[in-house]
Amino acid sequence: MFNDHRPYISEAFAILIGSLCWYFGNGLNGNFWWLVWIAPYPLISYSLFHSGRKPFFVCFTACLIGRLSWLGYLVSVVGFLPACIFSITLALVYAAIITWSAKLVKMYAQAWTVFTYPVLFSAFEFLVSRISPDGTAGSLAYTQSDKLFIIQLASITGITGISFLISLLPSAAAVTHWLIYHKRKYMMALIPSLGITLGVVIFSLHRIPQGFDGNTASVGLVSLDEQYHDMSPKPDSAKSLATVDRYLARVANLADAGAKIVVLPERAVFISASNEAVVMEKFKQIAVEKKVFIIAGYTNQKSGIERNSAFAIDNEGKPVADYDKTRLVQGLEHRFTPGAGLGTFQIGDANAGLPICKDLDFPQDIRRYGKERTALLTVPAWDFEKDDWLHSRMAVLRAVENGFSMVRAARQGRLTINDQYGRILNEASTAKGISAELVDIVPINHLNTLYVRYGDWFGWLDALMTLLLLALIGVGFRTGRQAIPTKQV
Repeated sequence: MFNDHRPYISEAFAILIGSLCWYFGNGLNGNFWWLVWIAPYPLISYSLFHSGRKPFFVCFTACLIGRLSWLGYLVSVVGFLPACIFSITLALVYAAIITWSAKLVKMYAQAWTVFTYPVLFSAFEFLVSRISPDGTAGSLAYTQSDKLFIIQLASITGITGISFLISLLPSAAAVTHWLIYHKRKYMMALIPSLGITLGVVIFSLHRIPQGFDGNTASVGLVSLDEQYHDMSPKPDSAKSLATVDRYLARVANLADAGAKIVVLPERAVFISASNEAVVMEKFKQIAVEKKVFIIAGYTNQKSGIERNSAFAIDNEGKPVADYDKTRLVQGLEHRFTPGAGLGTFQIGDANAGLPICKDLDFPQDIRRYGKERTALLTVPAWDFEKDDWLHSRMAVLRAVENGFSMVRAARQGRLTINDQYGRILNEASTAKGISAELVDIVPINHLNTLYVRYGDWFGWLDALMTLLLLALIGVGFRTGRQAIPTKQV
């Protein structure tokens, strides 16, 4: 169908299939994760069988329609105009990557060109994540977050390897189709791609144990109904203390249910210079009485510099960590000053970490916890309702990369407990601003990973290979190289 040169037939087919697969596959819930593996195929295939300006227009149109699945969410977060600019820009870049990949395939007509699209695409995602104020948010790798047989790859390559993998098979299918059509050898384009994919699945299935490795602990998570949180720059003192008391009552209930570690969400309570002593004494008393670790996010107005912070109190009532969020949401958190460093403490003999919400969008930051051999990450968080699944699963990928378990308590999102392999052990929704709590067992031990040791080696390799591929495209343009002529349309 995509090599059909009748006017509008192949264009309409490529746009229809490509856009629908992008739209539903790259949604905010991960329900149609498999469509992401299909979406590039009709667009790469169309670009291989056609030349001129139409391939770029077809790819841009399909990618832009596909990006509309995020438009409502982006508008609610950044506003209408920035959301439109962002969507159009990404569609332009995706169209350029697809059409450039197809041009290189046609220039050289070799089996190795099957890697062009996955290299260019995953390198683009990686390089953007290094400079973007939103880190890796938006990466296609997160669409696979619930698929344990795929995401174990992150323990070796980080999420860049996942983006590469899900781009490889559609590229292989399109290039193989084109080579067969032109009666060229095609098996060396198809076999390595299938072999790599099968290898990842086998590695993943072998890596995941049947049960838990090492020590475990009972953890509790709780988030109150949104009506009890006062987010004004000058919260009402009486209401703030009432919120503290409500949370402490929930902490006591969770401890009675067996929890030894309880995590509260981001900015759960308000602490100022005037109420600090009272608030902290209340938390210390419950920690001692119930023999429980308490981790809580709070609005920090203890000094002239306002911060988004979190503290940890051990089961003897001693403050063991006080951390300031380093990665702030642009615009929404303009009044806060970012912190620096890590939030670390001990739970028995195990190392624990205390980042806050958006910090986990940045793999290079969270890798520092992995290098500290962190066994458990305790994360106060606050989401945007629509992204409850997505943002919770972005955090889960950090656990797979760095080999630690994670408990994440999010307002207007999800309470999640997961292990080092990305298995969701339990979760509850707070997406509509409602209260929720849960208790479950989580393993507490550090798992060594190649990603912790070598970091984003795969992303940098992709970036290097991108320079080489762009150089080959440039040489092809200058020499007019065309291994197989393509009909102009």
